[in-house]
Amino acid sequence: DVDIESVFLCATKDSLCVKVFHGKDPECEANILYATPEIFQISKAESMLNFIVKMIDESTYTMYDVDIECVAQAIKKEYDEALNWHDKALKIQEQVLQPSDLDLVETYKMMGNLNFKKESYDEALRWYDKGLMIEEKVLDPLSSKLVGSYKNMGVVFSAKGDYEGALVWFNKALAIEEQVEDPNNNVLIVLYESVGNILKHGEKYDEALNNYNKALTAYNKVSDSVSVNLSITYNNIGEIYHYQENSDEAVRWYNKALAIQENFLAPSSPVLAITYNNVGVAACESGNYDEALQWYDKALKIQEDVLDSESTDLATTYNNIGVANYFKGNQNEALNWLNKALEIYVKVSG
Repeated sequence: DVDIESVFLCATKDSLCVKVFHGKDPECEANILYATPEIFQISKAESMLNFIVKMIDESTYTMYDVDIECVAQAIKKEYDEALNWHDKALKIQEQVLQPSDLDLVETYKMMGNLNFKKESYDEALRWYDKGLMIEEKVLDPLSSKLVGSYKNMGVVFSAKGDYEGALVWFNKALAIEEQVEDPNNNVLIVLYESVGNILKHGEKYDEALNNYNKALTAYNKVSDSVSVNLSITYNNIGEIYHYQENSDEAVRWYNKALAIQENFLAPSSPVLAITYNNVGVAACESGNYDEALQWYDKALKIQEDVLDSESTDLATTYNNIGVANYFKGNQNEALNWLNKALEIYVKVSG
């Protein structure tokens, strides 16, 4: 049987990783240090270990990703402590491994990931770049690992607000993924969406729409293509038509998004509130102010229940309600809602 004491629970944002070590070998200390950075107390941890252990191939004792989001969220995110442990692991690895060993790259990536979560973006880029210097020397130029690393760089540049830099890295990733014989359509979807979002931000709407349509083509090649993620693509396409002042087409795509979201999401999901707001804006711009207010009210009921009272998303809804009332001729009502929005914006801006 697998010794429960040898099972380490490692949290990430989206999943729970389980790593089991069998026997003692020269790299055991480094392995354990590598696993421990994100190990923290979880309530009732032992009650779930039996389930986890069943998922482990006892003949190889390897690592599995276990999609138990509720458990991952229960684990404390102590990023500084995690970085401290990874730094200890790295010191050992750098003593026993060759400078071009890909195991070093994995540690560099973890350091980058943790700094990204801390919003220390320059530090994240530094670690990702250290990993890339090795990968670009030893990996095949069409390696999927390079695609992932280029994507990571793009995500950080985007988070920094450097959209031109982000676009360079996302396109480097796409240049590889589009060349391989059997591309990963899920990766293509993420990359096309990322490029589309940047182009949308830069008001290059036709180019953005082209990338969103490429994402839809990739969705059609994925067996389980009806998902909440697909609805986000529909929403993005709707926004493009909204910016191009084609309200009817915008509403058509928003409704395609809603048809998925209302089927897959909880009624209190903030994602639904975003789509309700989008439909409301399109209705308002078409002069259908009462209809717009109905959509805004649906969004508001969700947001006031699940969002912080100083959320800018909440402020956006207040602003939208104020604008619709203004055009209806309800000046006092409009002023009340616009002031509520302004209070949040002032607090957030400091």
